Amino acid sequence: MSKTNGRDAHPNATHASGSGPPVAPQRAGLVLATLIRAAVVAKLNMAVADVALPTIGAAFDASQTALDLVAVGYALGPR
Repeated sequence: MSKTNGRDAHPNATHASGSGPPVAPQRAGLVLATLIRAAVVAKLNMAVADVALPTIGAAFDASQTALDLVAVGYALGPR
């Protein structure tokens, strides 16, 4: 590693003077893919709940407000 002002500099970091383009972390693509995958799984779970809500409403003779609360509770529930 090179030294800048007596400190070790990260090999992918830009210079203190700001010269050179900013460099993305090496695992930025992996982090982004993981976050997207988690969002898709969460959305898929909500889609399953949305399909089940009419049946739940009919079985319990629930109002639209009650069904909305069921959906919110499912979305905020523990994972």
